[in-house]
Parts: sequence; structure tokens; C-alpha cells
Amino acid sequence: MTTNKMTSDNKMTSNKMTSDSAVSAGSEIQQPNITHLSAGVDSNLAIAQTIAKAMDALAMDALATNGQPTALYLSGGSTPGPIYKALADMPRDWANTHLALVDERWVDEADAGSNAALIKSTLLQSHGASAHFVPMKNSAETPFAGAQQLNEVYAGLPKPSIAILGMGPDGHTASWFANADGLDVALDAHSSQYVCGIEAIKTKVTGDYLQRMTMTRHALEACNHLFLIISGEEKWSLLEPILAGSASDLPVATLIQCAGNKLHIFVLDGGVNA
Repeated sequence: MTTNKMTSDNKMTSNKMTSDSAVSAGSEIQQPNITHLSAGVDSNLAIAQTIAKAMDALAMDALATNGQPTALYLSGGSTPGPIYKALADMPRDWANTHLALVDERWVDEADAGSNAALIKSTLLQSHGASAHFVPMKNSAETPFAGAQQLNEVYAGLPKPSIAILGMGPDGHTASWFANADGLDVALDAHSSQYVCGIEAIKTKVTGDYLQRMTMTRHALEACNHLFLIISGEEKWSLLEPILAGSASDLPVATLIQCAGNKLHIFVLDGGVNA
């Protein structure tokens, strides 16, 4: 497992995690790449630009070559907003980029919880305004009723793709909430579905947004690169033992297992808020 240190001035050094943090000998799981970022006095903008540039260097240029259409799957939350704005300011082949959501609360865009509204106000600006956006929420009454139609849409999106994900303090990623109705479908290793409906159990993390649509394990496994962005010591303390090989039934552990070295984890030690 490789861990990088990066400050907001975009200087990086690389080192290997010590043996007590390594996966047990004989493990066949390929390990993700981990970068710790610490914001200097110049804060959120600098750290967001650093992550955007790192994403650009690691994946996006490799995918958007020769006019080939690509897909970029996006998550909501407060952390990625500044990163999306930084990406939007980067000149690239946005006209051949299809933007879609990793997950969505089953609400209209006028609702404060809409991830689609976040994308339109951040990434679909500046250069990014030339991209094609595919909303996740459709006219169905529930995400379960709307899943089949949306699955056909997601199946038709370009296959060269990357996904940007976050993680909650409860260990969920995408809308993979522990014990949620529909989680078994989302995590089914043998499923060919790209999306499925979720109804979460109400917690402080979910709030009142219990019905959601999410990409499945199958869909995320098909991505060329995945970026997991977490902020703060609390979340890193939750994630670090899983990366070290400890058994866990948290949903994010499934992501780590199935993504392997296609997963790039950014740990924000300061700056952009979770």
C-alpha cells in the first residue's frame, strides 16, 4: 500500500506504510493508493485545486484521448463542491465528457438535498459547462420504481470512466447504508445492474432523506479509476484499520475490496470540510 504526503502547494513525497499497517501476507487484494493532504494558510481553494490537478494527472487525461467519450460519476456532499469548481476551470474535452451521479436523494432539484443541483452549480460552469449531464432522479414515485429505466440509461454511458466518492462517519459510501433496504442488491457481486433503489434506516447521517438511488458494486467495479475523498481524523480512524486488513462489515470495506489499486484515497487533514 502506497501512502503519499501532499501539502496544498502541490509538493508530494511518497513512502510505504509500515508493516503493522500492511495487509496480511498472502492477501490477493490489490491495495489502493493513499494521499494525505494538509492545507496551508491558504486553505480550501488550494487544497481543492491540488486534488483536481492530481485527478487530472492520474486519470482524466488518460481517459479523454482521441475524442473518445468518457463518463465521470460524481457524488454529493460539502467536500467535493470546491473540487468540482476547480475541475470546471480546467480546459479539456468536456464536450466528450458525460457527467452522471454516483447516488442521489429521491428529491427534485429544487430541494436543498439534490446532488444534481450541486453539480449544476459547480462542475457545469466555466469550461465544464460543455459537458453532458445525466440526472439520476426520474419521474418515478420511488427509486425502486425508477431503477429499471435508469439502469438502461447508465448501461448506455461511455465505458471509459472514473468515479468520485465520499464516505460518511458511519462508513457508508455512495448510498450504501448499513442495513438499508436494497443494500443486498447494491453489493451483489454477481449482479449486472448498474443502479438500484435504496431505503435507508433514519440516522443522523441520513437525516430525512431515506429514499435514494445508487450505483451498484457492479457499476463501480467497471470504472477505470475511483477516487475516495474523506476529511478529518474521525473518518481516517474508521478507514485505516480496514486498509490494514481488519475485518469489517462497513459498506466502504466492500468498495476497498472490489476496487483494489484502481482506488485513489485522498485524506484531507485540513481545509475542505466534510
